[in-house]
Amino acid sequence: HSIHDPRMYAAASFGDPRYLVSMSRRTLAASGIDVLAHCTESYLSRKANALSRAYAAAGIRQLVPALSKALDTDDPDAGTLEALYEASLLGGLAIGVTGTVFPHNVGYYLTERFGLEHGFACAVFLPALLQHVHADAPDLYSRFVDETGCSEANLNALCAQALPELNIRLTDAEIESALPRWQNNKSVLNTASTVTVEHISAVLHQLFTQS
Repeated sequence: HSIHDPRMYAAASFGDPRYLVSMSRRTLAASGIDVLAHCTESYLSRKANALSRAYAAAGIRQLVPALSKALDTDDPDAGTLEALYEASLLGGLAIGVTGTVFPHNVGYYLTERFGLEHGFACAVFLPALLQHVHADAPDLYSRFVDETGCSEANLNALCAQALPELNIRLTDAEIESALPRWQNNKSVLNTASTVTVEHISAVLHQLFTQS
């Protein structure tokens, strides 16, 4: 569950891309791909509006080339780090309007159960989200691609580049026991294209019950 209280918000925030210089490659990958999740999920939210989608699309356009470039080197240049940082701010502005959708909430399960970093846990389910929207709401998918420049293939490639090797296996019984947590879940219901627990079950089986 998310916890909200005015006393938890910072009085000031110091934003500087130079903070990223000493970040490990794994943390950079996890944080960067979380930005992709923020932007993609916000764009594909039922609560999205023209402004939030503008933030989300701008964030994706800036993030995708910068993160791919950063992951290809051990020493990203200053311009790449600045692009990543600005994309993270755009993603924050987007989800500030809409909140997140099903990849974030299902991702929490992987973090709680297996200790997988939050960004990676969310990114695991981004391909399934875009695939579902592509099939179920093609007009929305086309608008997403047109405004972000990021197709299903582009998103899948970046997720594959960022994600570490996952050694996660779930039994049928484990999946079934977890499903009630997503029944009538607000984040799941917030997905612009209807997602059911049956859909989530199918995704989990496809990803984690293969031999």
